Amino acid sequence: MKGNKFVIGGIIVFIAIGSLAFAGLQNSTSFFLTVSEVKQQEASIYGKAIKVNGEVVPGSIQDNTSERTLLFTITEGGQDLQVIFYRGTVPDNFEAGREVIVDGKLNTDGVFEAHTIMAQCPSRYEPEIT
Repeated sequence: MKGNKFVIGGIIVFIAIGSLAFAGLQNSTSFFLTVSEVKQQEASIYGKAIKVNGEVVPGSIQDNTSERTLLFTITEGGQDLQVIFYRGTVPDNFEAGREVIVDGKLNTDGVFEAHTIMAQCPSRYEPEIT
């Protein structure tokens, strides 16, 4: 009888840990899309956690320090996506013309609300074109 209590208790603990792990995985899962894919699937991805890759459009960066927001546009495949970033950590190498990955959600206005920005670094091993 005493051994059965440990087995039942172990099963309950195992199920609880498995349920928590599954719920955490569901919340942290986000898929990676390009700007043109976001534009094609816009209505079906509103409010879903996604990552979007694109290049920062020159002249589009607007830093609003009073509202602690950063607005910019990314482009890929001839499509543009406006991004709003509520001030977090902006990478040192974030600049116009740089490829970035933004992590967040697309709102119903078609503006991407980013909570993370990752700037891609050009490889120092790329050959220089002269």
